[in-house]
Amino acid sequence: MRNILLLIRELVPNLLDSIGFFTRRGRSSTYKEPLSVVIVDSIPLQRNNSDCGVFTIKYFEYIVVGFDLDTLCQENISIMDQHSYVLNFVARFVGVVYHVCCKICIDSSL
Repeated sequence: MRNILLLIRELVPNLLDSIGFFTRRGRSSTYKEPLSVVIVDSIPLQRNNSDCGVFTIKYFEYIVVGFDLDTLCQENISIMDQHSYVLNFVARFVGVVYHVCCKICIDSSL
């Protein structure tokens, strides 16, 4: 599990940079450094068997934007969020991962 987290901590800033996240917010390149990894024991969880993907995406959103994780709960996720949010995120994520992986391959071949 720790090895996966170490890979993700480097991948996420690159993904955010490639979609212009830092530029749109006027942040410097120091935000593009690898993320700190913190394992949290008690976090809000979904109360059903179908919202785990939405909660994962919402955790990511809350952390990136700086929202308090204590405000994330089942009641704050609407039915509309569950479908449109996940589909939109997955489509953008796949596109960004493809772009970043292609860039890494090109850069490493130079």
